[in-house]
Amino acid sequence: MTSKNLFLKLQREDMKRRVWSVALSMLSFFLLYTVVCAMKVSNYAYRIKTMGEYDPYVKEWVYNDIIKFIGPANELVIIITIICAVVCGLSGFFYLHSKKKVDLFHSIPVKRENLFAVTYLNGLLIYIVPYLISLLVCFIILAANKYMVMEVFLTGLRAFGVNVLYYTLMY
Repeated sequence: MTSKNLFLKLQREDMKRRVWSVALSMLSFFLLYTVVCAMKVSNYAYRIKTMGEYDPYVKEWVYNDIIKFIGPANELVIIITIICAVVCGLSGFFYLHSKKKVDLFHSIPVKRENLFAVTYLNGLLIYIVPYLISLLVCFIILAANKYMVMEVFLTGLRAFGVNVLYYTLMY
């Protein structure tokens, strides 16, 4: 007899084994979005102060740069997506490379479909949750400095959807 919350217990145990990939994902998205966004906002403030507050070309350049940074064409996010998909795939199904570990995991009285679903869902969560949190923090930084407009928000959401789709396809 299996318990009702077996899936959550298996998920928690799988996350304990993969805590290093969670930390790596959180660190990479924190450095990419939060730190780089804060540095860019500081650069924008300096550029607007030196080039003139009322110059329309400076503001247009700032918004175009923000959209390029948050948009789906950001090369650093693409690289992190590829690396994270490979790392999460390898760390999730590492036990398949050892006969003893395969015997151990398959001796657990759980359907193979449930084991696969737990590992696959955790791999998705390892990428999606840090990405979403960092993107929201970046939006907060932009909003606090009055650079947040609807176009930036929609571009960020579109980039999130595209990158999650790419991650899912590679994972």
